[in-house]
Amino acid sequence: MQYINDLSPTYTPVAGNGIIRAWGYVDLQELPPRIRSAMGGLELMAATDWSIAAWRQPILDEIEAQHSNNADTCHKISTDIKSFFGFLEARNIFKLTDTTGDIVVEWIESPGHDEKRGVLYQPATTTRRNRRWAARSALTAARLLGVPINPAALIRGSVIVDTGRKTRLLTDSQLDAVKTHANPGIMCSRRSVIVALSLAGAKPAEIAHVRLADVNLAEREVTLGKNRRRVNRLGCWECDTIGRRISQHPPSSVFEPLGVRAATDPKGAERSVRTQLSQLLRQAGIGHIDGVTGMSIRNTAARQIFEQHGIESAARFLGTASLDTAAAAVGHEWKSCDA
Repeated sequence: MQYINDLSPTYTPVAGNGIIRAWGYVDLQELPPRIRSAMGGLELMAATDWSIAAWRQPILDEIEAQHSNNADTCHKISTDIKSFFGFLEARNIFKLTDTTGDIVVEWIESPGHDEKRGVLYQPATTTRRNRRWAARSALTAARLLGVPINPAALIRGSVIVDTGRKTRLLTDSQLDAVKTHANPGIMCSRRSVIVALSLAGAKPAEIAHVRLADVNLAEREVTLGKNRRRVNRLGCWECDTIGRRISQHPPSSVFEPLGVRAATDPKGAERSVRTQLSQLLRQAGIGHIDGVTGMSIRNTAARQIFEQHGIESAARFLGTASLDTAAAAVGHEWKSCDA
């Protein structure tokens, strides 16, 4: 509990979980997150307590205040911050002031564990990026609230050592396994359409918006993109898969999306596509391999385009104006060979 002198800005910490004002008692949980975090920080600063256990809630309150307009983002970063604090305490780091850049990088790069196969795997690029963001946000919030955080612990992207991990391209047998698990039975699912569109060069965000009107089965073509539209060819397997899905489950209109439910919101649709691709790779027995992600399917198809028609055709297939980006996706050192 804290006492607020209405005639002075000085805060005097006392025992309890609320604030005494001249007109009565106020529960801390009834206050806005930012005020709650500030009051908690003042009490801890007065006690010179820099323990993670004590600062956990004020930091989470500050993060909640920063992301009050986006509940999904707030939940995601808060979950990662709790994981970060648990990682520190598991390594006998119980004070925020003892956090160093080395331990932050160790957490960012720490491997995951596949319980089903009993193996460790390297975190995906997106996972490492999210961890870096969470750790930096937590320590920045702590510093804002008055904790003397070591500046070296505020890791930026350029400081993290590049592990050289890139999206791995699939072998022919791995690609066959993906196709088999995408369409295991007689009936075609939305997931089989998602794989077909990935092989046609669509990103998850693009797959989520592909409608019946965007597909021309007679010409074996699909139109992708939102602002910068492009037309890509459909291979035999892709064309057959999408055609079977349409015949078995005719859309209610030409504007109905093919890979997701029509009622799904845009963000949820993209998230659904990514989740289904990840699940498919695990079921195909290759999801645990370092570098294999949902983008591996698309990049493998781009590699085939590159081998047949060159790097510029691969860039158009991927919908990027950067030959560097296209070369990185297909694993080609184009500058050293083509310049």
